[in-house]
Amino acid sequence: SVAVEAIHQDNFNDMISNSFAVAAYIVSAVYSEAWYVDPAGAVLIFLYIMRSWGKMAWEQITQLVGLRASEDFIVQVKELCSSHHPSMTLDIVRAYHFGSKYLVELEVVVPGDMSVKMAHDIALQVQFKVENLEDVERAFVHVDYQSRDYDEHIVSREEDALLVYAGYDATCGTSGQYIQVPTAGVEPTSVAVQVNEIDVPQTPTTAEFHELSG
Repeated sequence: SVAVEAIHQDNFNDMISNSFAVAAYIVSAVYSEAWYVDPAGAVLIFLYIMRSWGKMAWEQITQLVGLRASEDFIVQVKELCSSHHPSMTLDIVRAYHFGSKYLVELEVVVPGDMSVKMAHDIALQVQFKVENLEDVERAFVHVDYQSRDYDEHIVSREEDALLVYAGYDATCGTSGQYIQVPTAGVEPTSVAVQVNEIDVPQTPTTAEFHELSG
Protein backbone atom coordinates (compact mmCIF):
# COMPACT_ATOMS: atom_id res chain seq x y z
CA SER A 1 0.00 0.00 0.00
CA VAL A 2 0.98 3.66 -0.26
CA ALA A 3 1.36 3.96 3.52
CA VAL A 4 3.77 1.00 3.63
CA GLU A 5 5.79 2.43 0.74
CA ALA A 6 6.03 5.79 2.53
CA ILE A 7 7.24 4.14 5.76
CA HIS A 8 9.76 2.08 3.80
CA GLN A 9 11.04 5.19 2.02
CA ASP A 10 11.30 7.09 5.31
CA ASN A 11 13.29 4.31 6.98
CA PHE A 12 15.57 3.98 3.95
CA ASN A 13 16.21 7.73 3.92
CA ASP A 14 17.07 7.64 7.63
CA MET A 15 19.52 4.77 7.07
CA ILE A 16 21.22 6.57 4.16
CA SER A 17 21.43 9.93 5.92
CA ASN A 18 22.69 8.54 9.24
CA SER A 19 25.29 6.30 7.56
CA PHE A 20 26.56 9.13 5.39
CA ALA A 21 26.64 11.55 8.33
CA VAL A 22 28.72 9.17 10.47
CA ALA A 23 31.10 8.45 7.59
CA ALA A 24 31.52 12.17 6.81
CA TYR A 25 32.19 12.96 10.48
CA ILE A 26 34.86 10.25 10.73
CA VAL A 27 36.61 11.45 7.57
CA SER A 28 36.57 15.06 8.77
CA ALA A 29 37.89 14.07 12.20
CA VAL A 30 40.70 11.88 10.89
CA TYR A 31 41.76 14.17 8.03
CA SER A 32 41.62 17.78 9.10
CA GLU A 33 42.25 19.01 5.58
CA ALA A 34 38.99 17.28 4.53
CA TRP A 35 36.83 19.58 6.64
CA TYR A 36 34.52 20.16 3.69
CA VAL A 37 33.39 16.52 3.59
CA ASP A 38 30.88 16.96 6.45
CA PRO A 39 28.99 20.00 5.04
CA ALA A 40 29.20 18.59 1.50
CA GLY A 41 27.72 15.34 2.76
CA ALA A 42 24.88 17.24 4.41
CA VAL A 43 24.07 18.98 1.13
CA LEU A 44 24.10 15.68 -0.79
CA ILE A 45 21.85 14.04 1.78
CA PHE A 46 19.43 16.96 1.51
CA LEU A 47 19.33 16.73 -2.29
CA TYR A 48 18.76 12.97 -2.19
CA ILE A 49 15.92 13.16 0.33
CA MET A 50 14.29 16.05 -1.53
CA ARG A 51 14.44 14.07 -4.79
CA SER A 52 13.07 10.84 -3.30
CA TRP A 53 10.15 12.52 -1.51
CA GLY A 54 9.47 14.77 -4.49
CA LYS A 55 9.22 11.73 -6.77
CA MET A 56 6.79 9.99 -4.43
CA ALA A 57 4.72 13.16 -4.00
CA TRP A 58 4.44 13.60 -7.78
CA GLU A 59 3.27 10.01 -8.20
CA GLN A 60 0.53 10.52 -5.62
CA ILE A 61 -0.54 13.87 -7.08
CA THR A 62 -0.96 12.41 -10.57
CA GLN A 63 -3.05 9.58 -9.12
CA LEU A 64 -5.26 11.96 -7.14
CA VAL A 65 -6.05 14.07 -10.22
CA GLY A 66 -7.25 11.01 -12.16
CA LEU A 67 -4.31 10.04 -14.36
CA ARG A 68 -5.32 7.70 -17.19
CA ALA A 69 -4.49 4.05 -16.71
CA SER A 70 -1.55 2.54 -18.55
CA GLU A 71 -2.10 1.01 -21.97
CA ASP A 72 -1.13 -2.41 -20.61
CA PHE A 73 -3.95 -2.24 -18.07
CA ILE A 74 -6.45 -1.14 -20.74
CA VAL A 75 -5.44 -4.11 -22.90
CA GLN A 76 -5.84 -6.43 -19.92
CA VAL A 77 -9.41 -5.22 -19.33
CA LYS A 78 -10.26 -5.51 -23.05
CA GLU A 79 -9.00 -9.10 -23.19
CA LEU A 80 -11.00 -9.97 -20.07
CA CYS A 81 -14.22 -8.52 -21.52
CA SER A 82 -13.78 -9.90 -25.03
CA SER A 83 -14.09 -13.48 -23.79
CA HIS A 84 -16.85 -12.84 -21.27
CA HIS A 85 -20.02 -13.68 -23.24
CA PRO A 86 -20.64 -14.48 -26.92
CA SER A 87 -23.61 -12.07 -27.11
CA MET A 88 -21.72 -9.14 -25.56
CA THR A 89 -19.20 -6.89 -27.26
CA LEU A 90 -17.08 -4.23 -25.61
CA ASP A 91 -17.64 -0.79 -27.10
CA ILE A 92 -15.67 1.60 -24.86
CA VAL A 93 -13.38 1.18 -21.87
CA ARG A 94 -12.18 4.03 -19.69
CA ALA A 95 -9.86 3.63 -16.72
CA TYR A 96 -8.31 6.28 -14.55
CA HIS A 97 -6.71 6.56 -11.14
CA PHE A 98 -8.84 6.89 -8.03
CA GLY A 99 -6.06 7.14 -5.50
CA SER A 100 -3.65 4.24 -5.92
CA LYS A 101 -6.20 2.08 -7.78
CA TYR A 102 -8.40 2.50 -10.86
CA LEU A 103 -11.98 3.35 -11.57
CA VAL A 104 -13.09 1.51 -14.70
CA GLU A 105 -16.01 2.50 -16.94
CA LEU A 106 -17.23 -0.02 -19.51
CA GLU A 107 -19.76 0.45 -22.28
CA VAL A 108 -20.94 -2.88 -23.65
CA VAL A 109 -23.36 -3.80 -26.41
CA VAL A 110 -25.89 -6.65 -26.28
CA PRO A 111 -28.67 -7.59 -28.75
CA GLY A 112 -31.66 -5.28 -28.64
CA ASP A 113 -34.08 -8.18 -28.16
CA MET A 114 -32.22 -9.59 -25.14
CA SER A 115 -34.22 -9.59 -21.91
CA VAL A 116 -33.42 -7.04 -19.24
CA LYS A 117 -32.68 -9.86 -16.79
CA MET A 118 -30.09 -11.49 -19.02
CA ALA A 119 -28.48 -8.17 -19.99
CA HIS A 120 -28.25 -7.21 -16.31
CA ASP A 121 -26.72 -10.55 -15.30
CA ILE A 122 -24.13 -10.40 -18.10
CA ALA A 123 -23.16 -6.84 -17.14
CA LEU A 124 -23.00 -7.70 -13.43
CA GLN A 125 -20.76 -10.69 -14.08
CA VAL A 126 -18.32 -8.68 -16.16
CA GLN A 127 -18.35 -6.00 -13.45
CA PHE A 128 -17.37 -8.63 -10.87
CA LYS A 129 -14.59 -9.92 -13.13
CA VAL A 130 -13.08 -6.47 -13.61
CA GLU A 131 -13.41 -5.55 -9.93
CA ASN A 132 -11.59 -8.76 -9.08
CA LEU A 133 -8.44 -7.36 -10.70
CA GLU A 134 -5.89 -6.31 -8.11
CA ASP A 135 -5.57 -2.71 -9.33
CA VAL A 136 -9.31 -1.97 -9.62
CA GLU A 137 -11.20 -0.05 -6.94
CA ARG A 138 -14.61 -0.01 -8.66
CA ALA A 139 -16.06 -0.84 -12.09
CA PHE A 140 -19.18 0.58 -13.74
CA VAL A 141 -20.88 -1.10 -16.70
CA HIS A 142 -23.25 0.70 -19.08
CA VAL A 143 -25.34 -1.59 -21.30
CA ASP A 144 -26.53 -0.51 -24.75
CA TYR A 145 -28.14 -2.25 -27.72
CA GLN A 146 -25.95 -0.54 -30.32
CA SER A 147 -22.61 1.22 -30.56
CA ARG A 148 -22.76 5.04 -30.45
CA ASP A 149 -20.63 7.48 -32.39
CA TYR A 150 -20.71 10.11 -29.65
CA ASP A 151 -20.05 10.41 -25.92
CA GLU A 152 -23.33 9.71 -24.12
CA HIS A 153 -21.99 11.21 -20.91
CA ILE A 154 -21.64 14.61 -22.56
CA VAL A 155 -25.07 14.38 -24.17
CA SER A 156 -26.68 13.32 -20.90
CA ARG A 157 -25.69 16.63 -19.33
CA GLU A 158 -27.61 18.57 -21.97
CA GLU A 159 -30.81 20.06 -20.60
CA ASP A 160 -33.31 18.29 -22.88
CA ALA A 161 -31.20 15.59 -24.50
CA LEU A 162 -33.44 12.75 -23.36
CA LEU A 163 -36.41 14.26 -25.21
CA VAL A 164 -34.77 13.66 -28.57
CA TYR A 165 -32.57 10.63 -28.06
CA ALA A 166 -30.62 9.20 -30.97
CA GLY A 167 -32.79 6.78 -32.94
CA TYR A 168 -36.10 8.49 -32.19
CA ASP A 169 -38.18 10.34 -34.78
CA ALA A 170 -36.58 13.79 -34.54
CA THR A 171 -37.09 15.09 -38.05
CA CYS A 172 -39.60 17.88 -37.37
CA GLY A 173 -38.55 21.14 -38.99
CA THR A 174 -41.07 23.65 -37.64
CA SER A 175 -41.28 25.06 -34.14
CA GLY A 176 -44.18 23.54 -32.22
CA GLN A 177 -44.30 20.26 -34.13
CA TYR A 178 -44.43 17.07 -32.10
CA ILE A 179 -41.97 14.21 -31.99
CA GLN A 180 -42.79 10.70 -30.84
CA VAL A 181 -40.80 9.52 -27.80
CA PRO A 182 -41.13 5.70 -27.41
CA THR A 183 -42.38 4.54 -24.01
CA ALA A 184 -42.15 0.91 -22.96
CA GLY A 185 -45.47 -0.88 -22.88
CA VAL A 186 -47.64 2.08 -23.89
CA GLU A 187 -48.25 4.33 -26.86
CA PRO A 188 -45.40 6.75 -27.75
CA THR A 189 -45.59 10.09 -25.96
CA SER A 190 -45.78 13.24 -28.10
CA VAL A 191 -43.46 16.04 -27.00
CA ALA A 192 -43.62 19.56 -28.42
CA VAL A 193 -40.20 20.95 -29.28
CA GLN A 194 -38.79 24.19 -30.55
CA VAL A 195 -36.44 23.72 -33.50
CA ASN A 196 -33.88 26.37 -34.35
CA GLU A 197 -32.44 24.60 -37.37
CA ILE A 198 -34.08 22.79 -40.28
CA ASP A 199 -31.31 20.21 -40.58
CA VAL A 200 -31.27 18.64 -37.15
CA PRO A 201 -27.95 16.93 -36.35
CA GLN A 202 -27.91 13.35 -35.18
CA THR A 203 -26.68 14.22 -31.70
CA PRO A 204 -29.18 16.56 -29.98
CA THR A 205 -28.09 19.57 -27.94
CA THR A 206 -29.95 22.24 -26.04
CA ALA A 207 -29.13 24.70 -28.83
CA GLU A 208 -31.43 22.73 -31.10
CA PHE A 209 -34.18 21.32 -28.87
CA HIS A 210 -36.11 22.96 -26.05
CA GLU A 211 -39.24 21.64 -24.38
CA LEU A 212 -42.15 24.08 -24.76
CA SER A 213 -43.79 24.99 -21.47
CA GLY A 214 -47.57 24.97 -21.34
